[in-house]
Amino acid sequence: MSTIQSPIPTKEVELKPSVRRRVGWSLVTAMIAEVINKASPLVVLYFAQVRLQVTAFGQTQYALVAAETLIPFVAFGYNGLASLELGERSKDSRYGGGLISNVLCLKAIHLVFVLALWALFVSSTPGKAPWALDSAAAILLLASCCDTDFVHYGSQTVAARNLFTVAAKILGAAGVVLFVRDPSDMVIYAAFAAFPALAVSCLSGAYNLRLFPLRRPNFVEMKALSRRAIPYGLFGFIFAFADRFDVLIVGHLLGPSMTGIYSGQMRLVQSVTTAASSIGMIFYAEMVSCNDRPMFTRHAHLSLWAILTLVAPIVGGIWFVDRSVLTLMYGPSFSNYSLVLDLLTMAALLQVFVLVLGNQVLVIRRQVTRYNKIMMFAVACGALVAWQLSARWGITGVAIGNLTAKTITVGLFFIAARPFLESFPWAILMRTLSPAAIMALALALAGLENLWANIALGGLVFGLAFLIINKAPLRELLGKPSRRPSNGPESR
Repeated sequence: MSTIQSPIPTKEVELKPSVRRRVGWSLVTAMIAEVINKASPLVVLYFAQVRLQVTAFGQTQYALVAAETLIPFVAFGYNGLASLELGERSKDSRYGGGLISNVLCLKAIHLVFVLALWALFVSSTPGKAPWALDSAAAILLLASCCDTDFVHYGSQTVAARNLFTVAAKILGAAGVVLFVRDPSDMVIYAAFAAFPALAVSCLSGAYNLRLFPLRRPNFVEMKALSRRAIPYGLFGFIFAFADRFDVLIVGHLLGPSMTGIYSGQMRLVQSVTTAASSIGMIFYAEMVSCNDRPMFTRHAHLSLWAILTLVAPIVGGIWFVDRSVLTLMYGPSFSNYSLVLDLLTMAALLQVFVLVLGNQVLVIRRQVTRYNKIMMFAVACGALVAWQLSARWGITGVAIGNLTAKTITVGLFFIAARPFLESFPWAILMRTLSPAAIMALALALAGLENLWANIALGGLVFGLAFLIINKAPLRELLGKPSRRPSNGPESR
């Protein structure tokens, strides 16, 4: 019997009830968190663009993106490596406490050097934002140093992190609305934009240290850990740079005004990819402790199915609401660049496969070096295309470069990840993309002009089509497994 007739391959075992409950609860909290993650960037970006105006907004975004690009130098792959190693020994609190201590100490050492690197970077950047923004950007670096998210993923406690994210995002958005009034408040905006990351790090740290009390750092273990983390450190830097190289190109070649226009649209799309990443990390947390290949494949299939369920309708509907969304969010002048939003949204669809095939399958199976080589090649190609096309087509050319990088990455990831999966889920693509195609066809035939009418019709058509096409996998994921006999060992 074929193994690709549904998002849940038929020859694989049922999820244990405890795993199903954990995944279900994590998905519920992730949905709540992502509602906030969707709403808060919209609120923050709207008030920031209107009150700061495009030049100050562009300067602020450039400073924050530059700081985000330096985060991998602080984290240096320790989080990724530690999540895998903790997943293998998540019941050993003594080992977990020692691992946390060693990771935090190593990241603190990195932070000192990164702050010096940051100072050199901003001092040599022409037209950079005022110096006071440096302290706000440093909040992001400090948050990365204190980050213990790897404990949530290694110990399958992602739901707790989701709740912390909700609280932090609400407070950050409230700060922007209440205290950002005009362009002179760009520093306040930057501080509140960076605040949620630090708040989540602090809350997660307090939670995780109750599970794994700190031990005295062991310098011999730290030395060995730092060596093992080198490929993961390169992975973190490449992934962060791949997600932001286009903004850096716009900032250097096209100036702060174009940076504001481009980064505003990029942030809208990133609110989607952030949600996709959050859902993917729920399944990542299950996969790190899964040694059974059929069950590993099953989690990868479910991850792809869940993320595409979120992203597919957005990709299918953006073509009909792009100008309206940009006008609503930023004003009529942004609607002239609606093609940029369309291209970035297409890149977000490809990012789904980067997350599942790359960040989950290849990284968990310790194929980090291969991952790095693919990403470096793809980003180099995308950056070259963006640089060449920016002179003629401006930020639209840069968006094409972004899409080029994602396309190359996904093609090579398909090839690299295939040996680690029982089957490739072609049926999942049909089950998730076909409702989006039906929705797009309905919107095209309706020819509606009103934004909210398009959203209502699109949501209704997609929802009905999705429920009809995905009835069987929905029943199984929601706790109504099929009656077929189990053919393998249970998941851990």
